[in-house]
Amino acid sequence: MKQILIILLTVLQVNSFAKPDTTRYNFDHTIMTVTGDLNKDNLPDKVIVTQDTLSETAPYQVQIFFKKNPGAINW
Repeated sequence: MKQILIILLTVLQVNSFAKPDTTRYNFDHTIMTVTGDLNKDNLPDKVIVTQDTLSETAPYQVQIFFKKNPGAINW
């Protein structure tokens, strides 16, 4: 019982000193926007590629938006 308590307190202490993730992404620059039928449902879908210009590594983000058929039942 003593060992379990010591392990539990050690784990809680280590987690309490961990640095929280405060990364904020700012994908404010649109690189490309493309519209087309991606899933062959005869509805136009959209792909947007953006870039985080404030980050040192300048990562890209790809967003894919599928258009839903307005007459279909969405489960």
